[in-house]
Amino acid sequence: MAYIEGADAQLVIDKYMAKKEVSTDFYFAHDVDELDQLCRIFWADPQARHNFKLFGDVLSFDATYSTNRYKLVFVPFTGMDHHKKSVTFAVRLIAKEDLDSYTWLLEHFKTAMGRVPTCTVTDQDPAMRVAISRVFDTTRHRYCMWHIMTKVGIGEQRLQQLHFPTSSLTDFFIKFEKAINKQRHTQTRLNADCEDKFPELKTTLLLERQAATTYTIAMFYDVQKEILEACFSSQIINKTVEGNTVRLEIEDTNKMMHSVEYNSSTRATHCTCNMFNRIGLQCRHLLLAFKDARLERIPGQYITPRWTRTTCWPYAQLYANPEQGGPTEVLSGGTRMGTVFDEFFKCVGNAYGNTDRRKWKLEQRKLV
Repeated sequence: MAYIEGADAQLVIDKYMAKKEVSTDFYFAHDVDELDQLCRIFWADPQARHNFKLFGDVLSFDATYSTNRYKLVFVPFTGMDHHKKSVTFAVRLIAKEDLDSYTWLLEHFKTAMGRVPTCTVTDQDPAMRVAISRVFDTTRHRYCMWHIMTKVGIGEQRLQQLHFPTSSLTDFFIKFEKAINKQRHTQTRLNADCEDKFPELKTTLLLERQAATTYTIAMFYDVQKEILEACFSSQIINKTVEGNTVRLEIEDTNKMMHSVEYNSSTRATHCTCNMFNRIGLQCRHLLLAFKDARLERIPGQYITPRWTRTTCWPYAQLYANPEQGGPTEVLSGGTRMGTVFDEFFKCVGNAYGNTDRRKWKLEQRKLV
């Protein structure tokens, strides 16, 4: 039995152990101290684990939330989805913020997810830093800027979304599940918006049309901003050509100079601003280079799958891939299904804004 003031802890454990028995993909673990007092909980349901597969390149966790009268510390592990919204991968409650507790948590996270994130962002807890170096040995560990700014006295007041001032563990998990359901409902709604809505275009470039049908609406507006900067606020100061390599010196809005190299054969491109390598979106300098090369489509290697509309499509896992023996991945648009939907959205893009063409189609249907 796991105790904390009667049966409160055991009720929670029984509930989640029952979920684990129903679903083999539900990951739940707990630990007790020498007095049989609950001291650690780890939780990750199938949807949370799936979200990590899609968006787990960068992981953030923060152990600064005391949640209830037992003074257990709430440790949410979160990331960012393809709508620029927070997404929860796993949850922990711990009684002590020590090396042993953090090592236990990270080991279970690694087991549940099957891999470690590329980058992990935390506060400056020394025990956490040591545990990450031991368990997440391949991750790049970075400190959260909010905590750094707070320590020097200029941080903003902390948001309260993840605080759950409750009187029992049962109350805490009820409120936590409500918060998770709200988070997932928001993602589902935004996914639906991406399937039936088309954002407003501001140029005649086919590159912009492709971006509008490829990226989620939230991410498209970031790309669109760079496209507008490339078209109207940036200019090529110098251009040299050596074989297949084109070198451009570009002055952008802030009068900053950046160098871009573009290979017309491989379409490999590099910009000194390094924006694509940092966040996976094209900068205005790359887009200007594409425009100068008269490209009608953004090269596939410069479309990061995690920011695209197809990332969470439910049918992405329904079609077998005979070459890999697993589900077909339509994230990059490179498979057969991805190509079909890419062509579909291209047709939508071509028709968008052409009122005469749509009226003609409707008239043809009436005649039939």
